[in-house]
Amino acid sequence: MSYLKFDRRLMANLDESTQREYIRTNRKGAYSCSSIVGCNTRKYHGLLVIPVPSLSANNHVLLSSLDLTIIQHGVPFNVGIHEYEGDVFSPKGHKYIREYNVDVVSSTTYRVGGVILEKQFLFCHYINRAITRYTLLEAHSRTTLRLSPFLAFRDVKMLTHRNDQINGDYGVARSGVTFCLYPGYPTLYLQVSKEHEFVSDPHWNEKNEYIKERERGYEYTEDLYVESDVVTQARRLAGEFGISCVSPATGALLRLLVSSTGVASIVEVGTGTGVSGLYLLANGDVTLTSIDAEREAQHAAREAFSKAGVRSGRTRLINGRSADLLPRLAANSYDLVFLDGDPLETPEDAEEALRLLRPGGILAVARALAGGRVADPARREDDVVAIRNLGRELVSSPDLETSVVPVGEGLLIAHLI
Repeated sequence: MSYLKFDRRLMANLDESTQREYIRTNRKGAYSCSSIVGCNTRKYHGLLVIPVPSLSANNHVLLSSLDLTIIQHGVPFNVGIHEYEGDVFSPKGHKYIREYNVDVVSSTTYRVGGVILEKQFLFCHYINRAITRYTLLEAHSRTTLRLSPFLAFRDVKMLTHRNDQINGDYGVARSGVTFCLYPGYPTLYLQVSKEHEFVSDPHWNEKNEYIKERERGYEYTEDLYVESDVVTQARRLAGEFGISCVSPATGALLRLLVSSTGVASIVEVGTGTGVSGLYLLANGDVTLTSIDAEREAQHAAREAFSKAGVRSGRTRLINGRSADLLPRLAANSYDLVFLDGDPLETPEDAEEALRLLRPGGILAVARALAGGRVADPARREDDVVAIRNLGRELVSSPDLETSVVPVGEGLLIAHLI
């Protein structure tokens, strides 16, 4: 028996589940608080929120959330959930929830493929400690769990943003690691009871939105410091190679497109170091064919996919120019084509992309606003003109439903009718 029980139907409906919140206290000033689906909707939400009297009279959010990724057969399923600009929720872990129970210990049951997993949460009394227990109730093959902490270390009445004052170093503790992002804060210990491997790969997860703060007219976006994310390393390598890559918000939207439209097969132009590919491959058992002329960058992408637990059979990386390779791919065989290559070659690539798509397929074009330059008629650079003309052509086509979403540098989405 439990005091409260919420079923799959309610948990999958974010209009309902994000309106219901929980709070657990340690009876000494600290608390854990969020929506029941795990998406933080207020700036004072957090997995571990404690008083730090030496800094201020308010409580402070140390650990905003702890994302869980379930990996089976090389396919990762992130069961966390965050909201980003443009009302984008990503990842969409709520769709894997089968039941949420509230009792002395709250529990959430997830079903992912052949895995049934129970997550139990306990907030200890009179000590600043939160305990989460993961139990595999059913698993027919080897299953790996990956945990990614979202760190805040800030006053509940403030929001944090990317900065250079952060202490990104971590310490080694018994069965885990420690963090202390800013002077004056207590050390946060993250410890596990099982054999594990810690991979330090920090980055800023930008533009998290808190919808309740937005409704109240307050500042509502925040950047959180995240450890152990393969995307970060791929993004850093892209900078070293001098390659542009999609923003976190654009990546979240790509992941949403894949998960919400039943996409199974994808073609990508512009592998880079694998940043966009990691978003495209994040949900389900989709396959990706990715083209790029930069051999070393593609090698880095292959390593990134491997680190993310993506099995080799789901990806096909082809080295060469898109103009030479796209015509060799089979027509009417793909659900999504994502173009993030040379803007001057994108119009011709788009023509080939439409040939590759099945009826109902989706064409997505990165940097469709070119950082605002496309909308400025005074800007006549060759790359801007090429993208501007492509947008006009796609919008005017009777065979397409086209829109441009203002995330990152703009993402054009065209649906083949």
